[in-house]
Amino acid sequence: MLAALVRGVDEEAAALPTSSKLAALQQATGDNGWVIPARTIGDYGTDYAYRAQIAVLGLGANTPAEAVYPTALADPSGQLLNGAHSYRITFARAQLPPARAFWSLTLYDGNGFLVRNPVHRYAVGSTHPPLVRRADGSVVIVIQHARPSAGRINWLPAPRGAFRLSLRLYWPTAAVLHGRWQPPPVLRAG
Repeated sequence: MLAALVRGVDEEAAALPTSSKLAALQQATGDNGWVIPARTIGDYGTDYAYRAQIAVLGLGANTPAEAVYPTALADPSGQLLNGAHSYRITFARAQLPPARAFWSLTLYDGNGFLVRNPVHRYAVGSTHPPLVRRADGSVVIVIQHARPSAGRINWLPAPRGAFRLSLRLYWPTAAVLHGRWQPPPVLRAG
């Protein structure tokens, strides 16, 4: 019986990384490209399976009252994000991420690591670098491998291959906590 229990634990441990990543991909490709963590993140109680899934995908997490972590894996058509293409994410003036502390959008490669780039920029957000706003007050972030030809623009350099975007909202407002605010889609531009 002990050998069967050990074998079962070993089998689940081996399957957990793949099943966790597959569940995130399924949510993203069916939900406008974003994975929105469950409200129990950071305060799991006895939900050990969810705690383990979060540990596989991004070791540790705050509770939603402290921070919310939407992650983009795909565009709205369900195509996974890839640096072979250019993307845009537009926050309308009244739709900037509603965080009472600050927010940031960080780019990671397909393995979850920051991407080396010539401008040493790994994230953009409310505090870094100073955001370029359009005349209407909106903020557009360009995500692509090549440096944009436009001068003043919010550019997040992408790798040549697969990547993901993690939007972090620290001390989010009630609109975020109750699902009334959702991140805009990451639209393929080229």
